[in-house]
Amino acid sequence: MADLIAESNSNIVTRRKKKSTPVVDGFKLLFQEENPVVIEKNENNTEEELYRIKLSECLKELNTLREELKNKDDARQAIESTLKGQLEQSRDLSKVYGVFDPILSELLKAIDSNYKRLKLLYEKIYSLNVQIQEIHIELIDILEARSKILCEIHKEARMQSMEKNRNKQP
Repeated sequence: MADLIAESNSNIVTRRKKKSTPVVDGFKLLFQEENPVVIEKNENNTEEELYRIKLSECLKELNTLREELKNKDDARQAIESTLKGQLEQSRDLSKVYGVFDPILSELLKAIDSNYKRLKLLYEKIYSLNVQIQEIHIELIDILEARSKILCEIHKEARMQSMEKNRNKQP
């Protein structure tokens, strides 16, 4: 019995289709294409094109900030591991040679500079997180305004449809 259940579960997993981009109103979303269609900004753009341009710009900026944040976080981890090694070495040297050894003073200077680098990285990471949050808020505002417009369009279309149906009835 357990073999049949395991076999049927494996068939379910293998039968699933590959995920593709979501389809909205029969068109793929511009910002989710592998090679998106780039619309240049000019005064002749429609409201829809301006909305898509703004959305695409926000998403591109968000991706670049996330990449930069990832790089800064990798640098932070590298400095922390270096600093951990330096602190262990400092502890060992102070046990052997005492506190006033010239080798130890050079090591302490390196530790101090790494702490300063780490502080700057933490500040930069915080700044990047704030920028990402601001972009998310901007995206929320854009999408909320767009949803209000679409709700109004839908409402007007329903009202016109109801009017046509009333006029058709005798």
